Amino acid sequence: MKNVYQFILPVFILLSVEAKSQSYTYIHFPEPNLAWYGYETFYAMGSSFNVSRTYYMYGDTVLNNKTYRMIGAFYFREDSIKRVYYIKGQDTTFQERLLYDFSLSKGDTMQSGIYTFTVMGVDTSVDCGTARRKLHVSIDGVSVIDTWAEGIGSTYWSPLGIFSGCGCSICWIEQASVKIEGCNNTGCQGLFSDIDEPFFQELYVFPNPCFTSFTLQLASSPTTETYFTLYDAMGRLIRREEINSNITTLNRNNLPGGIYFWQLESANKILDRGKLIME
Repeated sequence: MKNVYQFILPVFILLSVEAKSQSYTYIHFPEPNLAWYGYETFYAMGSSFNVSRTYYMYGDTVLNNKTYRMIGAFYFREDSIKRVYYIKGQDTTFQERLLYDFSLSKGDTMQSGIYTFTVMGVDTSVDCGTARRKLHVSIDGVSVIDTWAEGIGSTYWSPLGIFSGCGCSICWIEQASVKIEGCNNTGCQGLFSDIDEPFFQELYVFPNPCFTSFTLQLASSPTTETYFTLYDAMGRLIRREEINSNITTLNRNNLPGGIYFWQLESANKILDRGKLIME
């Protein structure tokens, strides 16, 4: 009987590994025939405005003997080790910059321009009908500011991520004119509404996006002088609330739609940070 078990166990392990390998396949960036739809928020005369923005994918282009895929006014290419580079269309020098590195693991860093990205977490889930590996990244080593999905790129901003130069938020994605992910055309709710939950440390803010009110859930009982502060996209403090219990619900009041950033503070120290979208 012992010899039978010795034979079955390696076969079981082999089949398990094979099954896992078949459940996930790396998706190159960008995945063919995608279109990214979203909105850009900007501020003027004390009010915020949302303007629709769409990124379409075009055919291949050869620059400096390298083949690029064009999305909007930018050129993208991926090398053999899952690193993605881009060139701004208006850059006559064709300077190539690193945009994503999908070979990274949790704790790894990536330098791009003045930014150092740190991978805070990695997971794989079915998005846009396909199992995709996603990197949740930070530029301060504390708060997740973006999520990079294989084949899609940034799920917060645009295919160019934070380098898009705008406060863009992706609403949904189409592939060959068929909507495959996101909300309806009347409003943006983000592609992956659960991305903040795996990185819940001291404070969980939900629902996110927020429509009429949002709830603050602390990991532990607040100490004295614990505050929730909210800033707009320009970095202006717009709200400060003292937190006295583990669960607190706040009304949105008259805050305009857009992207906001929050901090949990206690004794002049920042305990946690995150992003909140108002719809």
